[in-house]
Amino acid sequence: MMVTLALLYLLLIFFQVDTLFAAMNSVTVDDKPPSIFQCQLKLFNQWYPHWSPEERTQLFDSLTRIDQAFMDRLNQQIFEQSMNLNL
Repeated sequence: MMVTLALLYLLLIFFQVDTLFAAMNSVTVDDKPPSIFQCQLKLFNQWYPHWSPEERTQLFDSLTRIDQAFMDRLNQQIFEQSMNLNL
């Protein structure tokens, strides 16, 4: 559960979740039902845009408490990506 939340947050930052989900849908194997991960991504994509800033901050704070090192790396990558966009 902790890794899933961290992964969802990472995906939200680095990818357009709609695009990722659409790509995952295009890779099907004989009418195989969606994976739990695909369902989680879809739900997260539907819920997150409606969250208040406080709820988003709470997610960020929870992820930081769970894995400080991961969030430090994530924040560094976000910073580096934003610097590349500002060039």
